[in-house]
Amino acid sequence: MVTDHRKLPRRRGEALNAAIFQATLDELAETGYARLTMERVAERAGAGKASLYRRWPTRLELVMDAVYEVLPDPASTPDTGTLRGDVLAALRGAAEVLAGPAGE
Repeated sequence: MVTDHRKLPRRRGEALNAAIFQATLDELAETGYARLTMERVAERAGAGKASLYRRWPTRLELVMDAVYEVLPDPASTPDTGTLRGDVLAALRGAAEVLAGPAGE
């Protein structure tokens, strides 16, 4: 049963973006990029298709923003005491994220 998104409480800003990004990553994990559609992401996020197209004109832009959202912040690299340790820790963090749906 599909719920009409217009009858749900209205979300805006970060709450809406978070739901859309999560729906995008879930859809990527389930169907892959080739079969990902804006319609399915909107349905999964409980949002209107128009709200997606207003923010992201293409699915490529949507997927890129969703992936960037889950990647570690480069400004907050761990301080291990050595440059080599810092770089390795940052790369391991990025590799963990990219091993999931964001990397597919």
